[in-house]
Amino acid sequence: MVVTQIPVPLTPEERGRFIAALRSDEAFRNDVRKEVLTEQLLEVPQRISGIELRLTEMDARITEMDARITEMDARLTARIDALTERMDRLTERMDRLTERMDRLTERMDRLTERMDALVKQMIYHAARTDKVIGEFKEMRFRLDVDDYLYELVDNAKVMKRRDIDRLLAKASPELRNRAREVLFRSDAVVSGKLPGKSNQVTAVVEISSVVGTSDIGRARNGALLLEELGVRSFAVVAGEEVTEEGDLLIRDGHATFVSMA
Repeated sequence: MVVTQIPVPLTPEERGRFIAALRSDEAFRNDVRKEVLTEQLLEVPQRISGIELRLTEMDARITEMDARITEMDARLTARIDALTERMDRLTERMDRLTERMDRLTERMDRLTERMDALVKQMIYHAARTDKVIGEFKEMRFRLDVDDYLYELVDNAKVMKRRDIDRLLAKASPELRNRAREVLFRSDAVVSGKLPGKSNQVTAVVEISSVVGTSDIGRARNGALLLEELGVRSFAVVAGEEVTEEGDLLIRDGHATFVSMA
């Protein structure tokens, strides 16, 4: 018989001590980080440093190649001047020059191919880095949800999927399935109470380094679906900055912005 241990929620005093320890005790914070973050995330700084080192080495090689090409061009120019003075060797030397130029073109083609591959690799690593940063921000938000939403929600709690299913239990099958699909894809669904009141409220949250219109649209869509079910809800977007188009939507009340800068 397998006994499943049910996690016991932390009391507010325990959460306070836990967060205080995270902020003041570096060794404890490192221990928690090892538990929360995967080894891949912990290795991100080292991997990025490795990428930067390789890019620096490639840059040095390209600089060296450019110097060699410049030197080669100077030599070719000198030989062309010599060919002009010695017309009797024009045909022979022009043939040699053509051969060398062909080799130079081949080398330039190879260099272009390497540069194209380098650019693709840089784009790939940039995308991977953005993904890792996004996942880290989402974990930060979930861990410190009270700190980020204290002005909007009292006793904020990130809902699990089973909590969302209970919230949708009384909805029609069609609406329930549509809401589950949207809410399960949200970065976070947070339950709590309006500040200083007993009214229950639910926040649908999207998290991004740079908040754009698509983030706002997803959060708003989830909140509107909950409103159809009679659940008091609002949309929240969290990040470091907002695009101009996103800022206009926020000013129009489509969502509330929470800074993670």
